[in-house]
Amino acid sequence: MFIVQGKTLNNFSEFALLVMKHSLTSNQVCAETFPDGALIRCRYIRVQQALDSYPLKRAKLYEKLSSGEIKSFCLKERGALKGVRLIDRDSYDDYLQRAAETALAADSQTKLTAQAEEFGNGCPR
Repeated sequence: MFIVQGKTLNNFSEFALLVMKHSLTSNQVCAETFPDGALIRCRYIRVQQALDSYPLKRAKLYEKLSSGEIKSFCLKERGALKGVRLIDRDSYDDYLQRAAETALAADSQTKLTAQAEEFGNGCPR
């Protein structure tokens, strides 16, 4: 039994027809589910999916991809000129976590410095 986009499919042929229908419209079908029907999160996402789901804009995303801060690879057939760029979602999440921790640390350091200056100005020496 397959559960895709809220529809219960009883056999593989129904599933295959649905996948063929959706592959022609270029929408990605995430067909794997947990027993309770919750979708399994795909590890690799396309650039457009990353742009739709995450805060970085295209130029900044490609900057982070080229620097290696976010991992990705190009999936293509042997001898093909073009392929599809796939981004490692875990790597993207790790990058955002590191950025958040750095921002929080810098913010708390700024607050401590401001408090120390305020305290130092009010005390006689």
